[in-house]
Amino acid sequence: MPEWSNSAVKAALNGLLFQLGWLVAVQGSSRYALLATAVLLVLHWCYWSRSRREWGLIMAVAAAGYAIDSVLVWQGVFLVAGNEWVAPLWLLCIWVMFATTLCHAFAFLQRNLGLAMLLGAVFPPFSYWAGEKLAPLEFSDSVIALGVLAVIWAILLPLLALSARHVEEGSKQ
Repeated sequence: MPEWSNSAVKAALNGLLFQLGWLVAVQGSSRYALLATAVLLVLHWCYWSRSRREWGLIMAVAAAGYAIDSVLVWQGVFLVAGNEWVAPLWLLCIWVMFATTLCHAFAFLQRNLGLAMLLGAVFPPFSYWAGEKLAPLEFSDSVIALGVLAVIWAILLPLLALSARHVEEGSKQ
């Protein structure tokens, strides 16, 4: 791949790779999700970041997000065939891939936390809703699930943007 000098192009490609990985994860099995995640992480290492701080953020966000989704499964907000306790592995993969976007495709949210709150309340719940149509995951009650997701993400996305900003500022020192 060529070296990219335009940060807007890099950010767009970062977001596009996440979307492709998301699609593979929700339509395939955990095996395909793991493969997509591995490919995305290698590309991220080669073309976006080798910062220990950012990689720490990626792992922390993935762990926290997976814990949140597992609580939603455990509480019956999400129904997963054959599993009542933890979120499926493909959801962890989506969290890992999403976390790679915080300092790149979604870096603009670091400067506008109000926008992060608004976008968090709308787009992630829509993503879960779309995923429900494609993946082996179901809402126990769509209205409640979407409402819970909107509240969680309206709080979570600004916090993630702040965390990414902290990582970015720490990397410059």
